[in-house]
Amino acid sequence: MCFKLFLAFVALFFCKEKTCNPQDFGAGSVVCVCNITYCDEFEPVNVKPGFATIIESSKDGKRFFRRQISISTRKENKATYYETDPYFEIKINRAKKYQRILGFGGAFTDSATINIESLPSSMARRIVRDYYSNYGIQYNVGRIPIGGCDFSTRPYTYDDVEGDFGLKYFSLSKEDLKFKMPSIKYASKVSKSPLWLFASAWSAPTWMKTSNSLIGGTLKGKPGGKYYEIWANYLINNGILVSGLTAQNEPQLNFPINSMNFSPKNERDFIKFNLGPALKRSGYISKNFSLIIVDDDIIYLKPFTSTILSDKIARKYVSGIAYHWYKNNAYPRDLIKEVSERYPDKLLLSTEACIMGNISLGNWSRGEAYAKDIIEGLNRGSQGWVDWNLALNMNGGPNWVNNYVDAPIIVNSEKKEYYKNPMFYILGHFSKLLAPNSIRIDVSINKSQSNEAICAAFETSKHETIVIVFNPMSTDMNLNIRDPNKGTIVTKLQAKSIMTIVYN
Repeated sequence: MCFKLFLAFVALFFCKEKTCNPQDFGAGSVVCVCNITYCDEFEPVNVKPGFATIIESSKDGKRFFRRQISISTRKENKATYYETDPYFEIKINRAKKYQRILGFGGAFTDSATINIESLPSSMARRIVRDYYSNYGIQYNVGRIPIGGCDFSTRPYTYDDVEGDFGLKYFSLSKEDLKFKMPSIKYASKVSKSPLWLFASAWSAPTWMKTSNSLIGGTLKGKPGGKYYEIWANYLINNGILVSGLTAQNEPQLNFPINSMNFSPKNERDFIKFNLGPALKRSGYISKNFSLIIVDDDIIYLKPFTSTILSDKIARKYVSGIAYHWYKNNAYPRDLIKEVSERYPDKLLLSTEACIMGNISLGNWSRGEAYAKDIIEGLNRGSQGWVDWNLALNMNGGPNWVNNYVDAPIIVNSEKKEYYKNPMFYILGHFSKLLAPNSIRIDVSINKSQSNEAICAAFETSKHETIVIVFNPMSTDMNLNIRDPNKGTIVTKLQAKSIMTIVYN
């Protein structure tokens, strides 16, 4: 016991990079435990000429395990290399380039920031650093609900005074002032790059809606009318400086949580007659601000984009398209590619994802679901990926309608500790190493039969090459990266693992 304490002391005070403190809750893999005295950290990655830096995480417990291997400039004997073991070969093609990356992040919900602030102040700040600092996974994007959502402790909006058409009683909530804004400000302080923050509204006040409830219904009247104009002013008046705004969170949602419905036509006309002009009057419409449409499952990408962006007036206000991941396995992901190719001038971003249901501490398969969705989206034109709650409690909440879900970080406020799920590290394989403005480059793949591994490759503004490879299979395989400009990287890709390879 004394020896273990001594090792922890050495790691805490003398090691630059702190490794995972693992705990197995019986869900198939481990979480990394952070408490008042210790939490794992990761130094920024520095790449040596002639070498590739490899970062690995795996079901068997590796978390951002780092090593370096040399890049070979001689031709490998391909026949010998592939004779016995499963293999995955990637050939880099820099001549063909695709989309530019915006970044990765999560949502500063009421619930997330309440959980963060439930810990001692040093730990609360550390969770934010874990996500947004150089020694964390370097998020650069944040989503902010406008008013309450299901991940709040109560139902509310910013103006619940019946008939307040002049928004005289509009005001930010205690949740904004006490929880969300301190976390957002601290994230901005510790982030290496400027944060790209965007806001989304779940529901208008009940007195503006046909349902007279925060759940379901539409705005009263028609686009261009009084209620639509008040709602546009409400959104702009949200009080938080942002780089983007979605026209409505999940406008086609049919689920008993905070929500409000728009048809493609209504959202088009709302943007055309109310929201777009209001944003323009307020000085928001510029190259540095994005009005984003859809913000719902991929099945709604085509009907919303074709209806809204075929209108010349509405289109001039819109600079982004967002989708959620919830039904990505039910519908062809090539819907993402179709929209990306049809509207190459628009930002395309996955803006919400989570595993529904109870938390499962250390569940590797949930991390695998994230890895697959991110890579499949990036390979079809997405410019980033935004998770849902930054942190939840041991029940997967709080949530005022009991809509509990899992999260990359789970807070145990009673024990004054928190747990980093596999999802956290898998997200870091993208967010920490794939810097904003990186460009996806083409690859060709040769692999053994029944091989389900997938990959994506990028070139950063620093001329580093990033290759991310995900192996969901239960067998190890040979990995061979052939770069005509740089040489060949030969290594092993472990079973049930994700690997990020960086070289310059």
